Amino acid sequence: MATRKGILVVNSAGNSRAQPWRKIGAPADADSILAVAALSTDSVIASFSSPGPSADGRIKPDVSSLGVRTAILNTQGGISESNGTSFSCPLLAGLCASLWQSAPGLTNMQIRDLVLQVSHKFSKPDTNFGFGIPDFAKALTVVQGQLKVEGFTLYPNPSVNELYLNPGAIAGQVEFILLNSLGQRVSSTTLTVEARTRVDVSSLLNPALAKGTYFLKIMHTGGEEEKTVVIW
Repeated sequence: MATRKGILVVNSAGNSRAQPWRKIGAPADADSILAVAALSTDSVIASFSSPGPSADGRIKPDVSSLGVRTAILNTQGGISESNGTSFSCPLLAGLCASLWQSAPGLTNMQIRDLVLQVSHKFSKPDTNFGFGIPDFAKALTVVQGQLKVEGFTLYPNPSVNELYLNPGAIAGQVEFILLNSLGQRVSSTTLTVEARTRVDVSSLLNPALAKGTYFLKIMHTGGEEEKTVVIW
């Protein structure tokens, strides 16, 4: 319900791994949220961090963050260290909030999807790490490429097999040309675009394309724009 209202929900995975129940519990099993596992400083899953999957077989937890010897502000007002997904979760939540603050035009689900996509196990998630440890430096680089230029945004980026355009005020016939790093055209399409209506340009992502960085040239009646697109 919170997600449907536009809130990005970040939740502790739980500390039950060594207990009889062992697994995650509600609300960490909710869809459309980020349930956070706990790691030690050497990126090993903490002995207490609850694994998934959810009861209906979905990948859980979603992502992982530092939950062993995490720096915290203690009740005496000093800095100390403590363990738990209760600490890996707010650490991740703060990073998500900072990322979203850099691109307030994105939705909660766009931020969630981006965090998953820049995580180190995105291509092979499991029930311990989830999609893994998010690289927020990479996420920020992506977001900076998504900020509105002439009123439009492009997402998700990095992309696997889907790519969408929020055109802002752009309307009419628009030509999309995908170029490789050598400036060579690898795919193109021309679409009729309505202002402030999402456009699916996933057809540009030919399955035969190699993973890497590409450049999307967007030619419309008001001019020409270019966006960097990372294909995974």
